[in-house]
Amino acid sequence: MNEQAIWKLVGEGGMAALTIDRLAEETGESPLKLSQLYPEPAFMVLVLVEAIHNQSMAISPPETSSTQDRLTDMVMNHLDFSLIHRESIRRLWSDLVTMPSALLTLRPYLMKMVARILKESGIESNDLWAPIRLRAYFALFLYILYTWLYDESAQQEQTLVALDKGLKQLEALPW
Repeated sequence: MNEQAIWKLVGEGGMAALTIDRLAEETGESPLKLSQLYPEPAFMVLVLVEAIHNQSMAISPPETSSTQDRLTDMVMNHLDFSLIHRESIRRLWSDLVTMPSALLTLRPYLMKMVARILKESGIESNDLWAPIRLRAYFALFLYILYTWLYDESAQQEQTLVALDKGLKQLEALPW
């Protein structure tokens, strides 16, 4: 219920529209209850990110494909599920890059999501290199999201090329 209301608010005014009062008005829920669920606007954004992530992770790539193919499929599934909200995500992106406190709030949750994607695709997550690898893939995924936000090609060719190139570069590292 709150997810659709949050998308609507983001579409209307970006991060500035994500207030408890506006969400209460939109959903009819008590501001007190909502303030307990969302102590700051970044938690409303997290609801949106988690919804897309959970939808995407429900689709498993074929076990027979390579790790890179599985990872590509998983990232592109996330972007496919995000497509209907691309304008709102653009607005969020431009707002969030100027809000370090919101980014710091979101970072651990986003890192857990990336770790899950890596694990599901078959990338080692319990060795000495795992924290460095996780940060590298996290940075790549942020770059891919940025590329996707402005990729107007029919089949998201620019995004696929950037993802393929980035994954090959990370795969070549000695870990």
